[in-house]
Amino acid sequence: MPNIATSIPAVDASFAQARGAINSQLSALSSCGEETSKGIDHLGVQTSAMLDALETERLPDAAAEIDALKGVVETLASHLCADWSDQCAAQAVFFVDGQLRKNPSSLHYVAENIGTWLSCHVNDPEKFNYCLQVSPPAGIAIESVLNAGAQKQVFIARWPEVTPHKVAFKRFHDPEGTESGDAFSHPLRGHHPNIIETFPLGNAGEEVFLVERLLSTTLRYGWNFRGIGEIVNLTRDIAHALSFVHSYNRIHGDVKLENIGFEDLYILLDFGLCRSEPIETCAWTPTGNVRALAPELLKGNANTSKSDVWALGSVAFAALTGRPPFFKPDEKQHGFVGTERDRVLEKLAKRAENPTWQRDNDRRLTAAVPELELRQLVREMLALEPERRPTARKVFERCNKCLTQFLRPVQTTVQAAPEEELKSLLYLQDSGGLALAGENQRIALGDAAKRIDASQLKEDIDRMRLSELRALIESL
Repeated sequence: MPNIATSIPAVDASFAQARGAINSQLSALSSCGEETSKGIDHLGVQTSAMLDALETERLPDAAAEIDALKGVVETLASHLCADWSDQCAAQAVFFVDGQLRKNPSSLHYVAENIGTWLSCHVNDPEKFNYCLQVSPPAGIAIESVLNAGAQKQVFIARWPEVTPHKVAFKRFHDPEGTESGDAFSHPLRGHHPNIIETFPLGNAGEEVFLVERLLSTTLRYGWNFRGIGEIVNLTRDIAHALSFVHSYNRIHGDVKLENIGFEDLYILLDFGLCRSEPIETCAWTPTGNVRALAPELLKGNANTSKSDVWALGSVAFAALTGRPPFFKPDEKQHGFVGTERDRVLEKLAKRAENPTWQRDNDRRLTAAVPELELRQLVREMLALEPERRPTARKVFERCNKCLTQFLRPVQTTVQAAPEEELKSLLYLQDSGGLALAGENQRIALGDAAKRIDASQLKEDIDRMRLSELRALIESL
């Protein structure tokens, strides 16, 4: 156990000395192992006493810093001693020490949010560190890690200036990733009922993040649709989204159950692999997902809009029959990486060319689906040759024309109050979101500004700002 007391500076020390001493103790505590909880508790008590004793009137510019540093150490002490194991607590302390040394300006943000991160990720120092490392744009507060993958980390966050609801906040591992993929490939953010609303925002360091509406329901592997009707609705809704994406000469590239959400309608998520059509190789797909890869992709051929149609057909087929095309019962279907993934791709490519497997898929579909039109549509979506598959637009139209008995009426979205809509648009202007928006999103934001009824705004200043905002959007 490090001797904390001997390292605490005298009462008349400067704040910089105090902070340096505390950082030294945090470093020592991170290697204490089984005694970390005792050490952090001791440090919390002594730090509070030391910082309270500092004559803040002699350090007028340091008063806020002192309060923030006290908050960090006291929060560490209360949470780690109560809920965390010593080994995990040592890692958490190590991460805090490293962050405050590397980025001293993050102190206030860390102080405001560290309690939430520790509560949400008890004994999970890696996820805690993900939260610690982010420098979000002003107005965004990270709450917890939703998931972390090869391309990006996704957080649950708050954006109170724009919405009372929580949002999904995406950070990319590759600083260039937003420019080449997710942030600038989305065809029309916030302007299609079956495409997730997405906005790019930058922080002071010019790192670009994505902020998306956080849906109440996101589908997952093994999802129970409770009947053919829901599968038809999913097929219709996602085909509608894909038709829109394809009309901009782009492909989604990662249609799978986990990239579909639901709120009144099924909604297509995660445009991280969305690219211009065609993509000459599928090697850029790092997710390990093989359940919805079209036969041409299994063989390394070009990825086109018809590959998206196959993927949607595979999702529908698996929902209807219990497993994806070309998989045996109880055979592992996901989580493949490296050489294992290569072997699985080779195996599936051989099965796709085997007439026995093709007949097996057809028998399974016939046994599971009494509705002839639905059976035929899924068969066509899963045609081995891309040119024989229908377009996403045709899939959408056939669902509307031939499967109407299964379709639920489209529910209208409740309009927000004019003041709330204006507040959201003004925040995007003030935070730089308008400058980052693509042409199609600017059109959508212009339409949103036009929908606000100025006569319903109570304050003259709001009517004036609405007029200025409309002029600004038109000038972009």
